[in-house]
Amino acid sequence: QLPVYPSRSVAVVAALDGQAAMKRIRVRLSAEPRSAGTARRLIAEACETWGLVDLADAALLVVSELVSNAVVHAGTDFDLTATVRGAYLHLSVRDHCQVPPLMPAPARAGWPALTTSGRGLYLVDSCTAGWGAMVADDGKVVWATLRTG
Repeated sequence: QLPVYPSRSVAVVAALDGQAAMKRIRVRLSAEPRSAGTARRLIAEACETWGLVDLADAALLVVSELVSNAVVHAGTDFDLTATVRGAYLHLSVRDHCQVPPLMPAPARAGWPALTTSGRGLYLVDSCTAGWGAMVADDGKVVWATLRTG
């Protein structure tokens, strides 16, 4: 549901009031393995500050996968954003590579196969209310949404 306002000026005031109440962090990180640890620390602190301690483990797993994928597959600096809106925690990583993430097809016999990589998006899928990616002219955004309540 989107609110309708009688004028543009009233809508702008309402939007600015909403931004003040919104819980959001955004940070630019480098395409280095240590960025996953930095991202986990930031999200853990945000979950504690925002009263989402029960969601922290799932959020840390998801952000670790999203950031690791950006480091390994995009290889570019990226922006990590976490926002709480309503009953959801939204996590996103925006990098500068246009190749979208693909969930690998499961092996036919013996799934899960004993591999050291390739199952991260399955974990993201199992921990979230939804996830996806949007390709843009200058890269992509990979996002995941976790229910807070």
